Amino acid sequence: MPEQEVGIPIEPVGLQRTQIKSPYFESALTIARKEVPGVEKEVSKLLENIDRQGIENISSYKSQVFEGVQIPYSKVDVNRLASESFDSLAGDYSDKREIHIIFCGLALPPAGHPFTAWDMVYDRAIGLLPKVVNPLSEGEKPPLVEVYSFGSPNGLGGKVTREWVEAIAKEGFAKYGEVYAELVKSLVPKDRENTRVIFEGMSMGSSTAQATATELGQEYRIQLLLDNPVGLDGGRVKNRFKVPVGFVREGRYFMREHPQRADLEGKSEKEFLTGMQSYLETNGLVDDKRQSFMKKLAVLVDVIKISGTNKFGEVRSFIRRATEDMTSFSEDFQKDASDKVNQGKNPVFAKGGALMFAIEGHHFIDRMRVKKWERVINFCKKIRPVSS
Repeated sequence: MPEQEVGIPIEPVGLQRTQIKSPYFESALTIARKEVPGVEKEVSKLLENIDRQGIENISSYKSQVFEGVQIPYSKVDVNRLASESFDSLAGDYSDKREIHIIFCGLALPPAGHPFTAWDMVYDRAIGLLPKVVNPLSEGEKPPLVEVYSFGSPNGLGGKVTREWVEAIAKEGFAKYGEVYAELVKSLVPKDRENTRVIFEGMSMGSSTAQATATELGQEYRIQLLLDNPVGLDGGRVKNRFKVPVGFVREGRYFMREHPQRADLEGKSEKEFLTGMQSYLETNGLVDDKRQSFMKKLAVLVDVIKISGTNKFGEVRSFIRRATEDMTSFSEDFQKDASDKVNQGKNPVFAKGGALMFAIEGHHFIDRMRVKKWERVINFCKKIRPVSS
């Protein structure tokens, strides 16, 4: 059983659970309707089931190490997702566990909640379905597979204090590692033999994932999957301006290239926040003016401290870095990647325990891989459990 040595989860009371959809639901369904119309109904059912679990499981973790700090989080049980989405695939599971934890990137409050990175949850939860479905076809018990989404203390459902902000300003992202490590310990059993833990982060989420893995050390069997970490070019003063300016430029690029999607997700975010009010009020998580100010101050400190704080390579990790990412653009990296491709080699670079893969594109990676979802759906529909 998971240790409950630190922190107290808050129960999700007062939600209109069946009515709240994630900020990405309509966007994902619109893309599926256009690109994979043959499985639109199945995609809709999967997304609805993922959202339902996310709303049911949302909670806010109260730190004991940093008094007054709270982290919002939620989870999706992939085994349950399989049984609810494909009626014939219900079954028991083995002693093995695979736990994916997705860390939220930088976002202005009230964003930074568990559903800010819910597009990653969609893609990961659907992509993991074969892991629980395939063993059933062979008469075996599948592992218990779960996907957690960790929000930020700065986001909806979180809490920060002046002492916390000062600690980040003084000691950097190591403090995030400490507080997130508390939450991991309360949720994940210390069983290296039977439990595999995968930390996933995008943007600043890569920094908090790395800091948490470093804090936990060898307590767990952890693998890091990181996308477009920021602050890779060191702590020089000129690079400290690259990150915030890069975020602005990348945001404008996304809105210019995907105006309809950006508009739809923006409207859906507002609807989501409205739907969450009863939960916040019931659990005393509505921010007063002081808390709102402290969260905005915390984001500012995050932006300042993120440059040069990363120590990628100290923990085993796999990193994807886009060559056109404006938050960490490097002509040298772009040239090195291009040279490898021209030589007929894969653009992969090793540094310590990290492997960095150069990919084409910008900062925001598209998670709406509906063609992949279609393949997973068709695979699951063909599976018939065999009695063990």
